Amino acid sequence: MLPLPRDSTALTPTTLSSIEADSTRKAERIVERVSSPTTIYVAFAGSSYAQASAHLFHWILRQLTEKTIYIGPVEAFLYHTLAYHDEPSLILLFAEPGSENIIARTADAARITGTELLVVTQPLPDIIAERVGRENLVEVASPRPSIHYVLVAAKSAARLAERFSSIRVRVERLSNELSNISSIYESLIDRYSDVIPIIAEMIAKKERIDLYASTTMLPPAYILAGYTNKARVYPISSLPVHVTSKQLHSNVIALLTDIEADILKEVKFKVSMYMPGNRHIVEFIVHTDPLTAPIYGSLVVEHAFDRAKQASTPLHTK
Repeated sequence: MLPLPRDSTALTPTTLSSIEADSTRKAERIVERVSSPTTIYVAFAGSSYAQASAHLFHWILRQLTEKTIYIGPVEAFLYHTLAYHDEPSLILLFAEPGSENIIARTADAARITGTELLVVTQPLPDIIAERVGRENLVEVASPRPSIHYVLVAAKSAARLAERFSSIRVRVERLSNELSNISSIYESLIDRYSDVIPIIAEMIAKKERIDLYASTTMLPPAYILAGYTNKARVYPISSLPVHVTSKQLHSNVIALLTDIEADILKEVKFKVSMYMPGNRHIVEFIVHTDPLTAPIYGSLVVEHAFDRAKQASTPLHTK
C-alpha cells in the first residue's frame, strides 16, 4: 500500500512554479489520449484531491465543449457502466493512495470491454503498474499532490477546450490565466488575507467544520475536507435548509463565487430568524471567473493549511 502523503513541503512560489511546469507536461499526455474517444468517464478514487480534480476537469469541459462526459466514483463505472456501453470511450481516473487494488480491477475491466484507461496517480508499486500498463499511467510524484493534481486537471481540460470549444473568448481567457498560475500566487494570498487566518485557525483546532460549497467551489471544499478528518461537505443550497431546520454547526464555511453570493443574503436573514446571536458563517467568496475560481480557491486553502501547520508546530528553544 502506498504511504499517505503528508504535504510537509510549504507551498512557496518556487515550489508552485515547479509543480506547474510538471503539470503542463503531464497535461500534454492526457490531451493526446483523451482527444479521440466519443465518451469520457471522469472517475475518482478518494474523497479529497482526486475528487476535486475530477470535478474540476469535468466542470471545465461541460461548460466549454459538447464532449459527452460523465463523472462519478470509479466503482460506478467499473461495476455498472462499462459492460453496457459500446461507444468508443475512455476512463480518466484520478486516484489517491490506497486505491491501487481498485485501479488494477478497473484496468482489467477496461481491457475486457475495450475501454481506454488513463490513471492520474502517485507512483504505484511495480506489480500494479505493470498490470495497468505504464503507458496508461500519469504518475505524480509531488511534495503537494493536492494542488499538483488540480493543476494537471485544469491544464488538461483547458487544452482540450482549445481543441473542441466554439466559445473562443472564454477559452482564451481561461488558457491565459492558466499559463502562469505561480506568478500570481503571492498576490492571490494577499487578496484573501482576511479569510486565510480564519480557515487556518479552524484547521489547527481540529474541530468539526461544515463546508457549504457552490458547484464551482467544490474542488477547494474537497481539498479542505481532506486536511481535517472532521469536515463535511454540503452543496451550498443546503445552507438555508440547515438554518431553517436549526441543524447548523458552530464552525461553518461557505465557499462560493461572487456570482452565487446572493444566496448568502437569504442565509443571513434566516439565521436572524431561526438561530439569532449564536452562529457565524465564514464567507470565502472568490471574485473571478467560475472556471478559474476553484483553482484559486484551492491555492488559498493550501496556504491556509500551511498557516495551520505553522501554528500547530511547537517552538524549540535551546
